[in-house]
Amino acid sequence: MTSTKLLYLEDFTLLSCDSRITSVSEENGRAIIVLDQTVFYPQGGGQPYDKGVIENPSGKFLVEEVRFLEGTVKHIGTFQHNTFIKGETGTIRVAYYEE
Repeated sequence: MTSTKLLYLEDFTLLSCDSRITSVSEENGRAIIVLDQTVFYPQGGGQPYDKGVIENPSGKFLVEEVRFLEGTVKHIGTFQHNTFIKGETGTIRVAYYEE
């Protein structure tokens, strides 16, 4: 698995960007999206993870949890509609939402 570029380290005020989808998978009944770059902060150092959305014309994904493992950021959540295909580009936005 490739490393995720951590844009929040370069500009902590950045809350959205376009990113390429490098992986779409499922673990323990939850969808996992890996991107080439992200503005989502994973849980760590006492700070909670960001929540928000990833979307493109193919689908919309609600990011409910973000984890960092071996250089890769896993965006964990549920598809609100449709799904993504590896290689597509999506817009990612940090935005807290009501569950």
